[in-house]
Amino acid sequence: MASRSIHIANQDLLRLRRVIGSAARTSILDRQHLEVLSAELDRAVIIDDDDIPPDVIRMRTHVRVRDSTSQKTEDYTLVYP
Repeated sequence: MASRSIHIANQDLLRLRRVIGSAARTSILDRQHLEVLSAELDRAVIIDDDDIPPDVIRMRTHVRVRDSTSQKTEDYTLVYP
């Protein structure tokens, strides 16, 4: 995985850990992805929910991304698995 630092809000971390814990009966491929997610969460910097700046993308955030060359925009919402 990438060596960039990951910052995550307390609530998002707890919810993602619950998803990982409840996925015991998923397919092998899903389990592999959840293991990668778990490893990423293990190295994350945990931030109090109240300390997350409003311009940070976190779970349940809707964003619009614009391609700087074509000016085409796409909308995304970061959701829980």
